[in-house]
Amino acid sequence: MVELALVFPLFVMLLFGIIILGIGVFYSQQVTNAAREAARYASIHSATASKPTVSWLNPTSPPLSYNR
Repeated sequence: MVELALVFPLFVMLLFGIIILGIGVFYSQQVTNAAREAARYASIHSATASKPTVSWLNPTSPPLSYNR
C-alpha cells in the first residue's frame, strides 16, 4: 500500500501529461489546417470576386508606367 501511495500520483500525473500533450498537438494541427484552407480559398476566389481586395486595377491592363 505504501508503494502504491508513492507511485500512483506520479503515474496519474504522467498519464494526464500525455493526454494534455496529445490535445495540444491536435489543436495545433487544426489551426494549421484552418490557415492552409483559408489561404487556399483566398488564392482561388480572390481574382474572381466582384470586389477583390488585391487591387483596384484591372489585372489584364498594362501597367500605368507604360507609355501609351
